[in-house]
Amino acid sequence: MADEADMRNELENLQTKADQIADESLESTRRMLAMVEEVRSCQHYITLHTHFTR
Repeated sequence: MADEADMRNELENLQTKADQIADESLESTRRMLAMVEEVRSCQHYITLHTHFTR
């Protein structure tokens, strides 16, 4: 019985760790996408600014 409880506890710990890593990865992806959008916005501004200041 103790072995089964230990295995169940270990499985729960591993699942919690996997969930934490997945959450961190998702948040990292969201930050990267936000940075991409920011760069695109800056590039668009620079293109417009260059076009209208010539």
